[in-house]
Amino acid sequence: MFLARHMSLLVMLVLAIMLAGCQTNASPPLAAQSAPHASCDWALPDSFSPMTVAQVAAALESEGFEVRAAESGIGLVSAERSSPTVYYDRHTPRPSLGGFVLGGSGGGFSSGVGISVGMDGMGRGEREDATLIEQVSVRVNGRQVQVRRDMRTFGWRGELKASRDGSDAVFCQSLRSLLTKQAAAALVEQVPALQRQ
Repeated sequence: MFLARHMSLLVMLVLAIMLAGCQTNASPPLAAQSAPHASCDWALPDSFSPMTVAQVAAALESEGFEVRAAESGIGLVSAERSSPTVYYDRHTPRPSLGGFVLGGSGGGFSSGVGISVGMDGMGRGEREDATLIEQVSVRVNGRQVQVRRDMRTFGWRGELKASRDGSDAVFCQSLRSLLTKQAAAALVEQVPALQRQ
């Protein structure tokens, strides 16, 4: 009775530890959306002509995006680009428990309890082929430009694996440089026409 009662208490204690470990090490939710970088909102110089939806669409297509919608009335262009990537699936750690030893020697009787609590799946995770989808929206209002990018990773079965805001400095500054060059080229093309007038 004494051994059985203490074994019951010990098992309950170990189970409580295991459950606490599962809650602590559970897989994190999809990444929270961060604020867009300041470079994702800018204005063209006053000497430039207002940015057009057609210019934005052409710039995105040159970067491998497929334009999904181009609304001149509201100055909005939506585009999408997909590319293969690799996703490391970090499984939720699985607790393991063992074990109980009962035996005797030399005419005597002894019992022992050996308990080990471990967490399986704490490594880098399984490598999985995936697809990265980038969805971009660019809004233009005269010389004002606003860029937003959303990035989502899908597993080979089509399930959403990760999501984050991709409106970072590197992407926005690159697109800004491209759009500025296009606007400058358009301004140069206007000069001969003005000279002929």
